[in-house]
Amino acid sequence: HWNAYWSATDGLPGGCIYTPDVGPGGTSFAAPIKFLGDKTDYLGGTISFDMRNNVADYEGGPTYYNIWLFGSGIMLTHRGAYPTVPYQWVHDDAALDSQSWTYAVGDLATPVTPDDFVTVLENLEGMYIQTDWGWGSDTGWLDNVEIAQNTVPIPVPGAVWLLGCGLAC
Repeated sequence: HWNAYWSATDGLPGGCIYTPDVGPGGTSFAAPIKFLGDKTDYLGGTISFDMRNNVADYEGGPTYYNIWLFGSGIMLTHRGAYPTVPYQWVHDDAALDSQSWTYAVGDLATPVTPDDFVTVLENLEGMYIQTDWGWGSDTGWLDNVEIAQNTVPIPVPGAVWLLGCGLAC
C-alpha cells in the first residue's frame, strides 16, 4: 500500500489526489465508502474520472484496464483511456452496463453477463482506479471521480400510457 496525498495546485480545476509509486507494479486508488454498497440505482449510468501519470507506454505498454469493480465474489474490469503523453490529463467515462466490462479473472476478453453485473452493483465492496502501468518510479494523479445515474429517460410503451389514461377516466 502506498500513501495518497492531496495537491491543491494540480487537478482539473485545482486540487487532486496523487501517489508516488516507488516500487514495481501498477498503482491503483481505492474508492472510499461513499462509492460502495448497493449501487444498482446507477445501472446504465457512468463512472467518470480524470487521471495522469508522469510516464506513458512504459515497459512494453499499459495494460489498458484501469477500473475494477468487486462485489459478491466477482471482480470485473473495464478497458478505457490511459495517458499516452507524460503529465497529460486524460478523461475516461465507463458505462455501467455489462457490455462495457469483462471478468478480471481468467480470460480478460470474457464478457460479463447482465446478471453478474447487477450482482456486483448490488453489493459493491471495492472500486479501484489504476493510474499507472509502469515498472518503476512514477507518480499517478486522480481527479473528478464521479458515479452518475443514467439521465436518459427510459421510454414507456404507448400501451402503458393508454392504460393509465383509461384508468384515470
